[in-house]
Amino acid sequence: MISIIGGTGFVGSYFQKHLKQLDVPFVTYSIRFPVDERDLVHHLLKNKITKVINCAGYTGSPNVDTCEREENKTECLFANALLPKAIADICAKYNIAMYHISSGCIYNDAECEKAHPPSRIYTENDKPNFTYESGYCSWYSGSKALGEQLLNTSTITIFRLRIPFDESLSDRNYIQKIVKYPKLLAATNSFSQLDEFVSNIIKFVLKKPIFLIYGAPQIFNLTQPGYLSTFEVVEMMRNHNLIKNKSWFDDVEEFAQYTLAPRSNCVLDSSKALNNGFILTHINEAMEEAIEKYAYNLNHV
Repeated sequence: MISIIGGTGFVGSYFQKHLKQLDVPFVTYSIRFPVDERDLVHHLLKNKITKVINCAGYTGSPNVDTCEREENKTECLFANALLPKAIADICAKYNIAMYHISSGCIYNDAECEKAHPPSRIYTENDKPNFTYESGYCSWYSGSKALGEQLLNTSTITIFRLRIPFDESLSDRNYIQKIVKYPKLLAATNSFSQLDEFVSNIIKFVLKKPIFLIYGAPQIFNLTQPGYLSTFEVVEMMRNHNLIKNKSWFDDVEEFAQYTLAPRSNCVLDSSKALNNGFILTHINEAMEEAIEKYAYNLNHV
């Protein structure tokens, strides 16, 4: 049996949708830090859980600037760093495989901040550079990077999500954000098509044996091959009459005057995922298809 921890959240709801479509049995579990270990263990044993997909986390609403407020920093740190570690320790104790949803927003490239091609493409082996340790990051990205660091001795698989998008009319969808934001920052980035992200993980989880081999975690950048600048995405949207004119920040310095936290802009290497059988559509094709479907959905509300 699979348990989705944080199953009612934005990403967790997509796992529910896909597992229901596949008629795969699962249960959900809501959790906060500090973990009620007795209740979590009861949940795992009562439902005979063999695999946990951890979607729990704190991203802030409407965006990561919320994480910068002093009243939210502790919850963000607990949810994104200490909570995954606590869950992983319990799963390891009961020989339960854990799959953790992390973020690709733990890297930053100065060239990508200028909407230029990336100066480098980050692999899973590259040390995150948009972290508390580096001194330049958002509180959210720092907490996600720390979460991965704390999991470095756990038997776990980590999947990095990066700027999720699809055809939904959700405010968490990158395409809708671009439609609604009055002013945009030109940058170059990797992206993750959300349904493809989730379906790939489910296929991996279902075929993965239950027995555990202890050591370092396995990490996958689950982003579409290639990258796009904000300019290119906006041009695609213009072709579908979603955008006419947009205002632009002159540079990342001007953008910083209107936000509480810097943003990660980077390109991740998805070669490892592709070499391990994950099916990832090139970003140009995936974004074009999602924008076309989004335009249709918008006109048929």
